[in-house]
Amino acid sequence: MSMEPDREKEEVEAKLARCRELAQEFPTGPTADMIRDMEADILEELRALEHQDRTDQARQVVQECAEDQRQVADKLRKKMN
Repeated sequence: MSMEPDREKEEVEAKLARCRELAQEFPTGPTADMIRDMEADILEELRALEHQDRTDQARQVVQECAEDQRQVADKLRKKMN
């Protein structure tokens, strides 16, 4: 999906909540089995989103550190010249 991460996570969490509501309505039988499978898929999707969010945060920190290092290097070059 290509929407903002918080909105996407909210939508997946809403799907999970609805799935759990359905699981209470259909506790046994083939429909219950299908709902459990759907819940597992939704949980996996949610975990993937959370992992992506942590990866994006780490990437941002690395980029900020690299920019800070460039600025320090530029200042040192100016002082040495």
